[in-house]
Amino acid sequence: WFCIAFNHFHRIIGAWDHLNRKLTKTSMNSLLNYDDGLVRELAEEFVAAHYEDADYQFACLHKSRVFPQRQIFALEVSGRKFALKVDTEESGRKRLQQECHNLKQVEGFFRRFDRLGVPRPHYLSRCGRCLFVDLVEGKTARETFQLRRPDNQLHQVFRRSGEWLHAMHEMRREMPRGMQFGWIFEELEKAIPSEKKQAEASEYEPFFRQIRRDFDVVKGTSGDIVFSHGDFHSGNLMF
Repeated sequence: WFCIAFNHFHRIIGAWDHLNRKLTKTSMNSLLNYDDGLVRELAEEFVAAHYEDADYQFACLHKSRVFPQRQIFALEVSGRKFALKVDTEESGRKRLQQECHNLKQVEGFFRRFDRLGVPRPHYLSRCGRCLFVDLVEGKTARETFQLRRPDNQLHQVFRRSGEWLHAMHEMRREMPRGMQFGWIFEELEKAIPSEKKQAEASEYEPFFRQIRRDFDVVKGTSGDIVFSHGDFHSGNLMF
């Protein structure tokens, strides 16, 4: 699986570069489109809680194209750098509260490792819509692939990523549970009547039948329930 994944990355890098150039202008405009007053208010709340009369500056680092209400800013205060994770929607309050709770547990666990870690959480705003964590500087795994590094360096990205994920899974392990697959077919059945469907039944039904046959093979087996990362991909891995 390692060789297949590695070769697949090589094939998609070219396509990704083309798409990345196309989106660069749009992304830059998006980074300038945010509520400056809101971010400044959140930054001042954090500075007032942790510093005395300190100057600060911030800049937008990321704004999700899928969830534009989710934004990340870099904040520098007295030589220290933080990341502000902002969610402007009311529903984001619960999500950031849960993320802050999880990060506190995970960050404490990862202190035992020399080469592995997660951003340290520092402060959750009073409104609950902004989480302040350490700013992790470096390159993401995705950026490393785009740099056309030698194969041995790219292999190391896979190894280090697997090492990190293995450590995360060891943080909290529960008793094995029976695998449940019914929910997958329930979701598929819900999606079939969608107006966005772009395939005929004759095209997708053979795949459904194959999935059912595959699941019948592992029916009744069990697996460990472990503490997992909810969005483990190359853009969320920093080196």
